[in-house]
Amino acid sequence: FQGLRTRRCSRPRWTGVSMYQLPSRKKQLQRCDGHPLSDGSCLAPAPTVRCAGEPRFRTRSVRDAGCLLDVDPGVLSWRCGATPLCNGDRTFVPDFEVTRETTVELVAVTEDRGSVPDWAIASALAQGRSLVGLSTSELVGVRLENARELLRYASCRVSLSDRVRLLAALDQEGSLTMAEAMTTIRNGADPIAAIAALCLHRFIEIDLDSGRIGPQTRVAPFRG
Repeated sequence: FQGLRTRRCSRPRWTGVSMYQLPSRKKQLQRCDGHPLSDGSCLAPAPTVRCAGEPRFRTRSVRDAGCLLDVDPGVLSWRCGATPLCNGDRTFVPDFEVTRETTVELVAVTEDRGSVPDWAIASALAQGRSLVGLSTSELVGVRLENARELLRYASCRVSLSDRVRLLAALDQEGSLTMAEAMTTIRNGADPIAAIAALCLHRFIEIDLDSGRIGPQTRVAPFRG
C-alpha cells in the first residue's frame, strides 16, 4: 500500500487485509429458492440496453438470458427479480419480468433437469401474466455469442452524421455487408462499435443467426 493516501489520516496504518477481502456493505440478495443474486456488473458483458432498474443476475446463465433479451426485437424492456409468486408457504421468484408490445411475461432460468413449478405458473396466470421456463441447455449458439459481443459496445455514442450516412446507404441499397457498412462510419475511432450501438438501439439490424459476425454479415434497416 506504499504511496496510498487518505483524505483525513496523515499517517494511515494498513493491515494485511486487502480491500477486496472486506465484506460488502450491500446486503446479498437471494431468490426465495435459495439461489443468490449477484451484482450484474461482475458478469460480462456489463452493459445492458433495455434493463429497467439495476441489473442483478444470480448465475452466468441468467446473464446470458439477459443478453438474448437485449437483442430480441419484440422486447420493449425487462427487469431483474420479478415480484415473487406465492402459494401458501411456497414462494418462487422468476429471474425476469419482460414487457412486450401487448403482454408482460415472467421468465425463470432453470437447470437442465429443473422445471418451473406448476403452482407458480398458475399463480402467474391468475395475475394475467405467463411464466416461461428457459433451460440452461437452450442458452447456447451463435446468436448468444454475437449478442455478448455487441453488448460490449452498448454505451458507444454515434455521431449524427455517421448514423444518417449509414441509414442513407441502407435506404439506397436495401442492405450492406458489414465491411461495406464500416466505410460509412467516418467520425468514430471504431466503426464496429458504432454499428453495434446502432443495432442495439434499433436503428439497424444485423444478422445474428447465420454465423459469427464478420465482414460478410448482412446489415439492414431495423424493421422490428
